[in-house]
Amino acid sequence: TTSDVYACSKAISACVRTAQCQQGLEILAQMEAFGPEPNIVTYNAAARACAKGQLWQKAFDVLPAVEGKGLRPDAVTCGAVLGACPTDDKWTCVLQCLRFLCM
Repeated sequence: TTSDVYACSKAISACVRTAQCQQGLEILAQMEAFGPEPNIVTYNAAARACAKGQLWQKAFDVLPAVEGKGLRPDAVTCGAVLGACPTDDKWTCVLQCLRFLCM
């Protein structure tokens, strides 16, 4: 139900705030496997978890997952993914993100 998705999204966000980023990603994996179906808010929270945990490669994995669910990344998604990019390679990350969005 919608309330279950909301509760799971809030749980992922709470993991980000408490520096338990890997646990947030595990919640998303459980949702993808068993339900409830994640929405864009859920994926945005997961992307923020990746950014907080400096897991930029996993942050980029959020983009195809969003597309695979028939969703479109929004400004929050892109901002979180780009926020996860290492500073010394920010332009490469931006170009990869733009390539994905233009497909």
